[in-house]
Amino acid sequence: MSASSAASSRSEWLHGSPARTVWLRRGSDGRPDVVEKIYLSGSLADAERECRMGRLAAGPGVVEYFEARTDADSHRPAVAMRHVPGENLEQYVAARGALPAADVAALLAPVAHALARLHGLRDEALPRGMCHGDVKPQNLLVAAAETLLLDFEHARAIGAPADRAFTGGTTAFAPPEAAAGAAPDAAFDVWGMGA
Repeated sequence: MSASSAASSRSEWLHGSPARTVWLRRGSDGRPDVVEKIYLSGSLADAERECRMGRLAAGPGVVEYFEARTDADSHRPAVAMRHVPGENLEQYVAARGALPAADVAALLAPVAHALARLHGLRDEALPRGMCHGDVKPQNLLVAAAETLLLDFEHARAIGAPADRAFTGGTTAFAPPEAAAGAAPDAAFDVWGMGA
């Protein structure tokens, strides 16, 4: 078996879009499993920015980011994160159907606490806190212990100047002001939670 086919046999596709694919890379030789998000479009600088924001967000309610790198198989930019067993909220609800309000509140309370923590971060890079920017069911991981926030690709410092025309993450979960190019704000995440 070649090295690339051995690597492929230790990989499992988790999610894909026209711009990104997400893979579970099974560890070997005592190394842990890692989730790798591959940028099919974008640069290594984009992956490095996401990793930097993920590391700034480190703490309760957030999946741990390891590094930005070039994927060995595709030679595309990638971000490596800790693998946490679970399913995203979209999959979770699809498998169970409509959930009672108490169950929804229990699932989303850890996310609300994580977002409040991010909005309250203060340092040189985040003088007014961090806006996740893409709160949606696919970016919430229902794990055994709690629901975790994933995907910091659209995270920005609150109040950061707009670097693109649409300042949200996913149109269906972004507030109207994101379409007008408003600076990222904690309200973006509150809107996403509500949507």
